[in-house]
Amino acid sequence: MHLEGTIEPVDMVSFAQRNDVMLPWTAPNELRAAYTYTGLADFLRLYRQGCQVLCTRTDFYDLALNYLRRVSDQGVRWAELPFAPQNFLPRGVTIADQLGGITAAIEDARTSWGIERPWS
Repeated sequence: MHLEGTIEPVDMVSFAQRNDVMLPWTAPNELRAAYTYTGLADFLRLYRQGCQVLCTRTDFYDLALNYLRRVSDQGVRWAELPFAPQNFLPRGVTIADQLGGITAAIEDARTSWGIERPWS
């Protein structure tokens, strides 16, 4: 699963507000209701909406740290975070911002919760 596919409704709404991105939903509970998929097209529609709200290094940091916090609570101590940088480049989100946010979150998760990165 790609990291950007792990975005939680509360985060998607928060990032959209922070980045002035319009969503079809105004509240996390409305968005959560849309997480009932009847097929791949439904999932991809939400996946693409999630990608649209990820605009800054801070967004990638928050996304990764929130995911790592959730999996840490489930006992995970080793996590690989694949993501698709090509989804963000056309909107001017540089790879440096994407990776910078993600790697900073990985470092903070390692320090806070003992989650290791693959290249440790």
